[in-house]
Amino acid sequence: MLGTRRGVVQQQSTTRRGSRFVHGLALICFLIFAVVLMGFSLRWEVQLKNLDGVPGHFDEARPLPLVRTDKKLMRKTKNKKTMKKTTIGASHHAVVKLLQPNELKLPTPIIVMGMMKAGTTSIYGYFKCGLDPKMAKLSHYDCNHKKNTPQEKIGLACGKRIRRNLTKMKPRKSAFDTIDGFHLYAEIDGQEKNGGMTLPQWDYLDEVYDQFPMATWILNVRKPEMWLNSVDRWLDLRQRFIDNPYLPDLPRGVGVDDKDMIRFYLRQAERIREFCESHPSLSCVEVNIDQPDAGDIMENAFGIPETCWGNRNANANGTAIWSPI
Repeated sequence: MLGTRRGVVQQQSTTRRGSRFVHGLALICFLIFAVVLMGFSLRWEVQLKNLDGVPGHFDEARPLPLVRTDKKLMRKTKNKKTMKKTTIGASHHAVVKLLQPNELKLPTPIIVMGMMKAGTTSIYGYFKCGLDPKMAKLSHYDCNHKKNTPQEKIGLACGKRIRRNLTKMKPRKSAFDTIDGFHLYAEIDGQEKNGGMTLPQWDYLDEVYDQFPMATWILNVRKPEMWLNSVDRWLDLRQRFIDNPYLPDLPRGVGVDDKDMIRFYLRQAERIREFCESHPSLSCVEVNIDQPDAGDIMENAFGIPETCWGNRNANANGTAIWSPI
């Protein structure tokens, strides 16, 4: 009788211990699940704080100074609209809705008609940041459509192609013959191996207009002294201005004196303004890249957020870095 009671007590004790083990294990699993769920909730809340409630827009209360582009950060949202997520520092996030070329506020092609060393790379980076790369064709100095052969990979400047079309081809071709498929021409000058340099934004205004009478022209300007300083730091660019004639304002051999170069630079900008005024079919945008409102001007004109604007300076080695205006 006593042995039977002891067996019952031992069995009940074992049952209680097993029940406590199961309950404890269940509690641990629940706590782990709760912690994981809380982590996802906090992460989602942080992402939502970067948006103002409208897809593709920035929170105006926390403006971001710059957006760097990176193809690895491309993604598609659930609504299938292409977006670009970019990171600035360790804690800032921004989302830019990538536009189709026909969604820009002004018509394409967009042709930069100011001088080189006056923000052409910044303008190229701005449109590269805000346009869908699958749909937009952008050119910066190089006007090759495809690069499948060794010859095409070498590249050929837009200015060289324009000069050859207008002066070497028989019968004479249009200025952008065979290179008319780009939505953006960020730099249209061309430097020759023999020291020559073609400036369509000085010599061929009528020819550029004749091919694209409904285009958008960008006149990019900066402080003349800063422009000249940038020219002097770029290989033999200053010497090319001296060795080539840009009549009537900068004849061959003129340009050693800074005053002559600055006078020519200012006159070139004035010619673009005068041409725009006399050709109302053009859409013309003037942007001073030295001014802090340059990004706002570009956004108001084209619709791409001003956070895509940055001052991209290139050194003599041809490399470039992003830096805030």
